[in-house]
Amino acid sequence: MAIEFEPHIVSSTILVEWSDNPKTVKLEAEMPDELAQLYDDWLHEIELERAATETIHEKYGVGY
Repeated sequence: MAIEFEPHIVSSTILVEWSDNPKTVKLEAEMPDELAQLYDDWLHEIELERAATETIHEKYGVGY
C-alpha cells in the first residue's frame, strides 16, 4: 500500500540583485547552518499552508 504525501518543496533558489548591477543572479554563497534551519522551517510552513488551502478548496469547492 502506497502512502500519499501532500506536495512538498524539493528545491529552492535565492535570487539577488546587486546595487551596481540590476540583473537578477542566483546566489551561490553557502548558507550558515542556523539560517538554513530557519529557512527550512519556513518552507515547511509554506507546505502546510498549501496543503490546508488545497484541502479547504477540495472540501468546499472554493475556487483558487
